[in-house]
Amino acid sequence: MKSFNLNSDEWDLTRDREGWRRKGVGVGERIGGELIGATMSEVEPGSRLWPYHTHYLNEEWVIVLRTGLGARGLSPGPAFGKVT
Repeated sequence: MKSFNLNSDEWDLTRDREGWRRKGVGVGERIGGELIGATMSEVEPGSRLWPYHTHYLNEEWVIVLRTGLGARGLSPGPAFGKVT
């Protein structure tokens, strides 16, 4: 079994577009996951993680672990994933 330190700075995914800035790492791949995926992302304040979309064969969760400014929320609706 492989492990991955979630506190590391080993980012391998980046998006640098106005309103969609983030960096991430494919944790599922790093630990050898074959049937489950997991991505850890750091999203800039005011940016969105993903546009609204739908999956038919899997579920998707967004869990906010921490922010640099303390506890914050996610906005509901079409801007889902926007850090407020």
